[in-house]
Amino acid sequence: MDWLDALGWLGSALLIFSLMQAPVLRFRVLNTVACVVLIVFNGILEIWPMVAMNVVLCGINLWFIRKLLQRHHELAFQVLEGGTSDT
Repeated sequence: MDWLDALGWLGSALLIFSLMQAPVLRFRVLNTVACVVLIVFNGILEIWPMVAMNVVLCGINLWFIRKLLQRHHELAFQVLEGGTSDT
């Protein structure tokens, strides 16, 4: 097995592993890394439809990662009103 085959197998294995993740943020991050590996692999082999699909998937994943991080940030610093008798 040469390095190019290993790269393809790595990308495929990482993609499958990402789909087994329950936490959504971890899934999106691992899926993005897998897509980047597969972009390189398919680009070297000049399989342009697969390159295009993985580029789009990277964009979708990055958009969702941004949304997830913003939501976590907003939830972490949410201000709650309290009354004078609240402990």
